[in-house]
Amino acid sequence: MTVPGKPKGQSRPRFSFKTGRAYDPKESAELKQTVKALVIGEVERSGWKIANPEMPVEVKIRSYREIPSSKPAWFKKAAAMELVVPLTKPDCDNTLKLVLDAMNGIVYHDDKQIFKESYEAFYSETPRTEIEVIGYFINVGAVKEKAGAIKPVRKKR
Repeated sequence: MTVPGKPKGQSRPRFSFKTGRAYDPKESAELKQTVKALVIGEVERSGWKIANPEMPVEVKIRSYREIPSSKPAWFKKAAAMELVVPLTKPDCDNTLKLVLDAMNGIVYHDDKQIFKESYEAFYSETPRTEIEVIGYFINVGAVKEKAGAIKPVRKKR
């Protein structure tokens, strides 16, 4: 799925002295809701069903940043060819956190199901964030057999 626009990251939580609780800053909460709405739309369109709580999930995120207009022509050309990459904010941790939190409870039950994640950042004429989610079905019987927990079933002749 694709989230159009400049990639953003999760802001640091703020703390309320009245309640003693942490909360998302307004901009971060609104951005998370926007990503969540896009995720819900894509889930409905694609027919994806929420992953079984026992299903391992892999998440791949590719962040495409706008090529800075202040850079020289050679840099812009190299950026378009993915020969240079952005080393600017938002960093991968904050972008991952925002996207993973927005998908929690929609694409998977809990982010503890994520066993593998990857993040790449590039420049592009079209800023966006691309998200790929892969669910892995596990044949528990085959796993137990390989681990020696059960004996293979032999067909009678």
